[in-house]
Amino acid sequence: MTWDSPIWSGVLANVSGQGEYQTMMYRGAEAGQAAFDVHRRTWITEGHIQHIAASGLNLVRVPVGYWIQGCNYLDTLVREWAVQHNVAVLISIHGAPGSQNGADHSAPATPGAHWSDSDENVAATRRLVTFLAARYLHDDAFLGISLLNEPAGATDVNVLTQYYDNVYNDVRSGVGSDCILVTAPLLWCQNSGSGVCSMDKFGPDMTNVWHDWHPYVVWGYDAMTEDQIITQGVGGWATAIRQWNGSHPLFLGEWCFTGPGGKFSTEASTKALVHAMVDMWPSQDVSPAGLALRGVTGYFTGDSSRVNKVLVQDATWMMQFGVTVMERWMYNRRTLQLRSTRFGDCLDGYFDTSRQVYRVHMWSCAASNVNQKWKLERHQIVHVSFLLCLSVAALEMTLQRCDATDAAQVWTTKERVMLALPMRQRVGVGAQGQLVQAFMPDDNLMWQPPALTWLVDYEAQSISNAATGQCLEAASSKPPASGNISVSMQPCERGRATQKWIVDHLHQHLVFLDRFCLAMAGASSSQLMVCDPTDPGQRIRLEWLEYPDV
Repeated sequence: MTWDSPIWSGVLANVSGQGEYQTMMYRGAEAGQAAFDVHRRTWITEGHIQHIAASGLNLVRVPVGYWIQGCNYLDTLVREWAVQHNVAVLISIHGAPGSQNGADHSAPATPGAHWSDSDENVAATRRLVTFLAARYLHDDAFLGISLLNEPAGATDVNVLTQYYDNVYNDVRSGVGSDCILVTAPLLWCQNSGSGVCSMDKFGPDMTNVWHDWHPYVVWGYDAMTEDQIITQGVGGWATAIRQWNGSHPLFLGEWCFTGPGGKFSTEASTKALVHAMVDMWPSQDVSPAGLALRGVTGYFTGDSSRVNKVLVQDATWMMQFGVTVMERWMYNRRTLQLRSTRFGDCLDGYFDTSRQVYRVHMWSCAASNVNQKWKLERHQIVHVSFLLCLSVAALEMTLQRCDATDAAQVWTTKERVMLALPMRQRVGVGAQGQLVQAFMPDDNLMWQPPALTWLVDYEAQSISNAATGQCLEAASSKPPASGNISVSMQPCERGRATQKWIVDHLHQHLVFLDRFCLAMAGASSSQLMVCDPTDPGQRIRLEWLEYPDV
């Protein structure tokens, strides 16, 4: 999870820096479990798996810890989402008892790497692996298990290799599974060469085994320039990969397109890094994956367009894939340009004569370029010259005839709106701070008393009232199955689980926890109910007033 996840809200830095175990101890069982339930329910959704599949990728690697309680989320992924979208699941043992590396992502109960100090730690890890292998033995989407993530610190290499040998036999003979099993060397032994450390000749008689390296160019590369990171850092990894002559195929389980300082400084250097990283693998092995990766990042060889970049605030995208920060944009009201704050290029619409279609890509910003002129109108982005609207469908940006009912043309940023009900009422805040319904004499949206005006922040997932400054809040983060809980206005607290709402523009719903919707049952009655598209009290349409940040 990211540093700004609500999980860490109110948790001391020296506690959160030690990972999930210490954070749970700090929060307490009830509050901690509630926070993690919300996180797991929203962090990865079916939409993300759909996005991965649509990008041409076919595998997800899922970290788990030995403290896993029940498998509801993992079951849903393996048995529903992954099957539906034809994506394989590799489960990774990230947290072993005693900690195999002492890092936050293994959530040590006490500082340091003590996994190999105790036979019981190793035995418990073996039991976890066999439990998972047996649970998903007959599931089509289950690929296998990465047996231990990034062993390091004081972990004993002889204990490590004996564990791999024993747990392999546990799974093959005890469970009867031929699933993929992934070994990993000690973190500083990711190289070719003979010896127990590199494990290049480990388990020659084992079948369906991969060997895991993590070719980052982040840690230990601080003294290098960006060019050196590409030529020496990535180049060094590429050489080591080509020289690998081990008993089992290499699996590059973790890596990223960044250096020690985060993102590279220019688009050109970032593009060079992406190509170098993807080209690390032998082309005969992963050319389809390499093509897919270039598609995900937008760097197609010989094609300057980035048709896969979508607006992060697109409501359709958020309903399908959840809130994600793929791209951020700034709108210049003087030049009418939309500029990417990540790469510095501008949104550019043009007519593709070869395909006889209107397309959209990113291009170097030029205030005089008429292809880069856009108007922001209600929930659409309109090209000034062509009078067509930006459409995002199947991860491709095109220009289409403007249609307010086309979900692919709906986009949003932070916006000021009125909440309209089917019978011309508007939702407002009454004198006692309660939600009320008010009839409008007409649809003149210039008449917008503050009590009837709302600020929708799609990134924070909050809805606040202009008159009170308070946020819409559900009475509980654990509503009963039937819903039927109250809704009120409370002081805004960013990241607060009970103040997070998704705007479903397609069904005109304000959604809480994926399945409950705000229902206005009477003049001053509001509550959360199980979402029902046929209930007129749940149909709440956003009437756009303005974009306050534009």
